[in-house]
Amino acid sequence: MRWAFGKVEGLTGVDRAGQMTAYIVALGHGGTHWIMGTVYILVPFVSDELRLNYAEAGAVFSAMAIASFTVNIGSGAIVDLTGRRVFVLSIGLAGCALAMLGIGLVPSLMGLTAGVMVIGGANNLWHPAAFSFLSRRFPANRGFAISIHGMGANIGDALGPIVAGGLMAWLGWRSAAIANGLPMLIFAILIVIFIRRDESRHALEPVEPIDLSAYFRGIWVLLKQRAVLGVCLLAGLRTMTQNGVYVFLPFYLKDVIGFEAIFIGVVWAIMQLGGML
Repeated sequence: MRWAFGKVEGLTGVDRAGQMTAYIVALGHGGTHWIMGTVYILVPFVSDELRLNYAEAGAVFSAMAIASFTVNIGSGAIVDLTGRRVFVLSIGLAGCALAMLGIGLVPSLMGLTAGVMVIGGANNLWHPAAFSFLSRRFPANRGFAISIHGMGANIGDALGPIVAGGLMAWLGWRSAAIANGLPMLIFAILIVIFIRRDESRHALEPVEPIDLSAYFRGIWVLLKQRAVLGVCLLAGLRTMTQNGVYVFLPFYLKDVIGFEAIFIGVVWAIMQLGGML
């Protein structure tokens, strides 16, 4: 094992402790995407029990997108202004886990809508804090750290729906939601403990205080640039198309093709594996 880590260190320029830190943060990222992928497999079966039509199910996901947008506006500012990266990371993963538990424990339209909104918002808390932490922890190896972080998301996207589909076939959707949420809550606690120890060992430089008004003036100047607005528009069109596939492909596979939950999870995993490649 020591030889193997040494070989990797020679290739990446990151020591064994640094590699472990990058992998742990990536696993946390995978946990948030595991929960998100589970939601897409879960909702068609929840809709059956709650007797939701496609428009109502789409409205639930629209509520999740609105929550994601709202949190996304302020999450970067929160991380930059407070420097509480580890705290925000813990809230991101724990929030996803608790919301998944809530969906299973409160089987209603209100419980489902509130749960997916929390998942959407908590998922968007993770990224600014993780990018900030990794950039400061690996100033000379940002490419390595960010790529490992992204791979964690791919793994969560691929494995989460398969596990969720299998559990739903075996236990039903309520128990599957609880079984997917509880381990991630425990994992969130372990990640925070590990990262805090890593931060204390490496004594990262303190974050310089930022003037709030100057911060938002800078954002306004950025938004007035046409190139930035053009990129935002293209990203919005791409996401709109992707979300249409994400939301309604599981409904199509279930209602039209007649797939069970486990096979829907397999199709989802194959789609994510294509993205990984």
